[in-house]
Amino acid sequence: MGTWEAAAKGSPSEANGQAIKEGYQMKVVCAWCGKNMGEKPPIEDTDVTHDMCLDCYQKELSKINRRRIKTCQRKVSRQH
Repeated sequence: MGTWEAAAKGSPSEANGQAIKEGYQMKVVCAWCGKNMGEKPPIEDTDVTHDMCLDCYQKELSKINRRRIKTCQRKVSRQH
């Protein structure tokens, strides 16, 4: 019986147990850009999970740092 057949016949937890027994891997996708980041063993859901790729992480971190610098510059200019 395949994973999807198990899901049709039983509860989601039964289907998940079947998927894990069959060595099913869930797909990992970047939530920002949609890049496929590989596969990993499922925890509960056996479909897709999301993470953040290194490129998107670095871009977002740069944005945060630029905002932080601008905020600090505004505070300093108001004090003078």
